Order: sequence, then structure tokens, then C-alpha cells
Amino acid sequence: MLRGKGKPKTEPTEQYQRLFLLTQSKFCYRLGACPELCLGLFVENEQDSDSPTLIGHVIAVRSPYTRITDGSMSMPENWRALDDEPVFVNNELIGNHKYGDTIAIHSVAVSPEYQGKKIGRALVRAYLEHLRRGCFGARKVVLIAHDYLMSFYESVGFKSQGKSQSTFAGGIWFDMVRFSRRLSWELSSIANRSMIDF
Repeated sequence: MLRGKGKPKTEPTEQYQRLFLLTQSKFCYRLGACPELCLGLFVENEQDSDSPTLIGHVIAVRSPYTRITDGSMSMPENWRALDDEPVFVNNELIGNHKYGDTIAIHSVAVSPEYQGKKIGRALVRAYLEHLRRGCFGARKVVLIAHDYLMSFYESVGFKSQGKSQSTFAGGIWFDMVRFSRRLSWELSSIANRSMIDF
């Protein structure tokens, strides 16, 4: 997981740890539903040059909502059998909505051995540039963050929207947003200063 300069105020809950055991199927779902919204950072594998090693990623879906919801963090139970049709449970969207105008980032992660080297910041900046260049028609990019990561996301242009209603994994989260009309001019100035500043 991406770590900020501070440390989490509490250890992850048991429920939080159990939910991460389910992430493999969620990753398969998100990569299958919207691969264009996912970005991986790889390095050459010294043991096998044909198999690079994933050291970081940003995983997202489309959403019609202006904030992350617990439903958007979920996935439809029968997603492999669906034909890109949105799934709603109790009037809440579950997972990806192909016509959503919000990019909902669900995971930003950097392998522990690469943390503290500004790779996370470079990865998020590269992802925002990917969105800017991709003509995805999104009006905003949203995510949820723990309090100790808020300054990290603010450093790449996200703004806090206050405490989130999301109770994903039993944690306390804060809604963060970045409006896409700002992506164009801010990212071009970042690119001029050098996209990756290790």
C-alpha cells in the first residue's frame, strides 16, 4: 500500500485485512471492465527478462457519482456473465458504470521496497496525464484516503471534500476530488518540470 510521510493512527482492522484477501477477484473484475482506466508500473525482472515485475498500480472504474461509494468499491456477483450492463442493488450502483462521467480510483499502491522514493507521486501524476491524454470524457477524478495520506493526494492536485460516507473495510476515509478541467493546464506545467522527479 502507498504510505504517506506519517503512519496510520491505528492498525488495519481485521475486517480490513480480510477484505484485502478478496482483492484478486476485484482486480480481475476492474481490469476486465475498464482496462483503459488502470495503469501499472513495471521494472525489469533480473531473473526473467520476459516477465517484468509490477511495482505499482492505479486501478479505477467509471462512476456516475461525485464521490466513492461502498457500492462502487464492490463488484457484481455475476460480473463474468454480464454484458457491460450496470448492476444496481438497493438503488446503488455496484462496480463500474460504462457511461459514468467520474473516474473513481479504488487503489493506488507501490511495493514496499520502492516506497519513499517519490515513485507514488510520479505514478499518480503519470496516471492523471494518462487520463488527460485519453479523452475519457470524465469531469472529475475521485478517491478515498486515510487522513495520513491526504497531504500526499493534495500535493498532486486533489482537494478534500471532508469525511467520506464510505465505510469500506471498516475504516475512516476522506473524500478527495480533482476536477478534470484543471487536469489539462496543471499537468502540462508538471510535464514541463519533469514528470518523474526521483
